[in-house]
Amino acid sequence: MKNALSFVLAFLCIFAAQAQIIVTSATFPAAGDTLRYAQALNPNLPNILTPPGGGQAWDLSSLSASNTSKTVYLPAAQGQNVSQYPGADIVVISAAGEQYYNVTSSKFEWMGYSSNTLFGYNFNVLFKYQPSLIERKAPVQFFDINQQTSNLILPIPKADLPPALLLQIPNSQLFDSIRIRTNIQVLDVVDGWGTLTIPGPPSLSQYPVLRDKQTRYTTTTLDVYSILGWVNIPTSSLGGGLSAYFGTDTTTTYRFLNDVAKEEIAVLTLNKAQSAVQSVLYKSNAMVSSVGGTPVSDEPTVRAYPNPASDRVQFDCANLPAGTYTLRLFDTAGQVVASGIYPLAGNQSISMELSRFQKGIYCYRLEDGNGKVVGTNWLVVD
Repeated sequence: MKNALSFVLAFLCIFAAQAQIIVTSATFPAAGDTLRYAQALNPNLPNILTPPGGGQAWDLSSLSASNTSKTVYLPAAQGQNVSQYPGADIVVISAAGEQYYNVTSSKFEWMGYSSNTLFGYNFNVLFKYQPSLIERKAPVQFFDINQQTSNLILPIPKADLPPALLLQIPNSQLFDSIRIRTNIQVLDVVDGWGTLTIPGPPSLSQYPVLRDKQTRYTTTTLDVYSILGWVNIPTSSLGGGLSAYFGTDTTTTYRFLNDVAKEEIAVLTLNKAQSAVQSVLYKSNAMVSSVGGTPVSDEPTVRAYPNPASDRVQFDCANLPAGTYTLRLFDTAGQVVASGIYPLAGNQSISMELSRFQKGIYCYRLEDGNGKVVGTNWLVVD
């Protein structure tokens, strides 16, 4: 019996080794790459959360895109803050700031990022992960388990803070600096392999994949420095919706990886109970024309992120002609619940605090100065 069991186990291991793919560093983004994605919100996928195992078939072909996006990777030297990230190879530049990455033969690491906002207020900051956060690892194969921990620590003198932000912190006359501390813990378990089908032309819709279940715990705290040294501030004492940025968030995703495509074929974000899929980000093959692989011309767009959102949402606007735009948020009865006028051009973002809104579905709409609708879609507040 023991010999028979050993034979079966050995056979299964050989079968798994033959049937599954191995994802290598050839899939790491490189300078000059443009990765294209589509997103579907609140998809009806009742049978997609399958148990661990191999030889599976997952079908996302029924998804309908709510919006599309692209990420352009450039040489790090093109970033304005490259000197702050020694060893960086790649930068991603957006209206919100810059993200810097280091690439080796086994790791694609996120070194940190610059941002032009802090908690929704205009303020230029630089964040550096200590150590760098591993976004992708190679090789990746079935049964892999990886853990990592990283931190962001940002001290800021009180004199440098935006006055409106300072007003939201109690007893500001008693301290001379603040410190933002974020701890990130990530667990990756490659628990499945098989075939994934996504929307698109038949020749570009089916991929052999590995499934990586990723659980990310992010804890952010606020300290102030006074004669007592560094003291942690209870988030419940913060005003202006500031408390929404602190505490611990747990995010669970299923990432489907292919051994050729540089995009993740799909990323499924689960609800807090891990019982349903809240959103799906998937490789967009529809964003490239069938003639010579030429990218479709970019149109003005607006996209809510994250979506669903709990405390604050960012509306990422892209390809906007310079002008004045109006962003409106409607409830399901068609009533305007929020409205703002913004001077925008190119790629810019609008941040909105959500604590005053009830949970539910809202419609957002961006109009130009002539009243023409640039983009409209749904936002889920949970």
